[in-house]
Amino acid sequence: MIKFINKFYPFLFLILIISTNIYASESKLYFKDKIEMGKSYFKTANYEKSYEIFKNLFSDNPENQLINFYLGRSAFELKKYEEAVFTFQRLLIN
Repeated sequence: MIKFINKFYPFLFLILIISTNIYASESKLYFKDKIEMGKSYFKTANYEKSYEIFKNLFSDNPENQLINFYLGRSAFELKKYEEAVFTFQRLLIN
């Protein structure tokens, strides 16, 4: 049994690498889809949904300028002025 495992170990390693790359690619697509969905909500004046999406994205990507911009704009439209100002300050600092 050990010889069998040792013989196929390189193939198992290759499968692990490929599956990790596929997961990373899917994660990037999911990220881009969420950004586009948030932008779409913002453009149709559904600021609450836009704010919710960008707030969730911000927790994983606090330095992303696009996320910060739309988070600030959505907060401003929802009259969350203090959060909007803080978000725009963060944009200026970066």
